[in-house]
Amino acid sequence: MNPWPALFEHAPNWGAFGTAIAFAIVLAWGTAEAITWGFSHLLPRRSPTERPGSHPQARRLLRFIRLLLILALLLVVTPPALELFGQPLRGGLRLEALGRWAIAGGLRVLFIVALAAVLARIVGITTKRFQEYLIVSESRASAEQLKRTATVGNLIQNVARVFIFAAAAVMILNELHIDTQPLLASAGIVGLGLGFGAQTLVKDVISGFFLIVDNLVRVGDTAEINGIGGLVEAINLRTIVLRDYRGAVHVVPCGSVTTLTNLTKDYAYAVLDVTVVYSTNTDEVADVLREVGDAIREDATFAPVILEPIEVLGIERLGDLGITLRSRMKTLPAQQWNVTREMRRRIKQAFDAKGINVPVTNAPPVASTAPGTDHR
Repeated sequence: MNPWPALFEHAPNWGAFGTAIAFAIVLAWGTAEAITWGFSHLLPRRSPTERPGSHPQARRLLRFIRLLLILALLLVVTPPALELFGQPLRGGLRLEALGRWAIAGGLRVLFIVALAAVLARIVGITTKRFQEYLIVSESRASAEQLKRTATVGNLIQNVARVFIFAAAAVMILNELHIDTQPLLASAGIVGLGLGFGAQTLVKDVISGFFLIVDNLVRVGDTAEINGIGGLVEAINLRTIVLRDYRGAVHVVPCGSVTTLTNLTKDYAYAVLDVTVVYSTNTDEVADVLREVGDAIREDATFAPVILEPIEVLGIERLGDLGITLRSRMKTLPAQQWNVTREMRRRIKQAFDAKGINVPVTNAPPVASTAPGTDHR
C-alpha cells in the first residue's frame, strides 16, 4: 500500500529513494560548479596572477549564483532521478521527456557551450598576440609598458567574452523554451537609459583606451595636458593623474584631453637662450657656448645622459636689452632640465672669466613660466 498517494505512484523503497536523492544532489552540484566556473571568467580578479573571480565582491556573487543554481537544478533533476531508480513521482519532469530533450535540445546546448568556449579561447590567443605586438613595436618595453599592454589586452578580452557568453546565454534560454524577448527588450531599454546617462563616462573610457593603445603618454613622463604640467603618476581608462612641481595632484578626464604635450618621450632637448649686450662679439659668445657644451659632455656625471653635441643655433632675437642666442643639447628623456641648469652654471662662470656682459635692468624680477618649464 502506498502511504503517500499524492506524491509517489507506489510505495517507495527508501534505499533507492536515498540513492536517487544523492545522485540528484551530486548532479545538481556538479552542473552548478561547471556553470559557476565558466561565469567566473567574466568577473574581475584581485590581481592578474590570481584565479578568475578572486575579487571579494566577485566571490560573494559566485556563492549566491552557485546556491541558486543548485536549488533550481535540484527541483528539475530530482523527479527524473527518482524515476531512474524506480521511485517515480506523480508530478515533475519525466525521464522520457528529459531524454527526448537531451537528444535534441541538449546536444544543441552542448554545441552552443562548446562554440562559446572555442570563441573565447580564440579571443584569448588573439589578445595575447596583440599584446606581444604592442610590446615588440616599442623600442624599450618598460615594466609600465607591460602593465599598460596587459590592461588593454584584458579590456579587449573581457569585453569580447561578455558579448560571446551573453549571446550564448540567450541561445541556451531559447533552447530551454524560455521566452527571451521580454529580457532583450528590458536590456535594450536599460542600455538606452545608461547610454544617455553615461555619455561622459563612455567618452572618457574610449578616449583612455586609445591613449593607452597609441602610447602617447606613459607613467613617469612629464607632460602638459590642457595647459596643466606635471609628472604623470597614473594612466587609467577614465583619468590621467598629474603631480606638478608644488606637489599638487591634477586629475584630468581622458575625454576632456584636447592638447597633450609630452616633454619626455624618447628624447628631449636642453634648450637655453642667452642674452648679451649689443657690444659683445656674438661669435665669441657662440664659441663659449660650444666650449661649455663640450665640457659638460665630457663630464662623467652628464656624459651618459647627453646624446649629441651642443648645437648653437645662432641669434634668436634682437631685443631691447640685448642679443639673444639659442643653443640646445639632445638628452635622454627627463634629463633636459638637469643639463640646462648645469649649462647656466658653467656659462655664468665662463662669461665672468672672459668679461662677457649680460644686460642688467633695474626692474624687479617677475616670475614666469616658459615653455618646457620643469614640471617635475
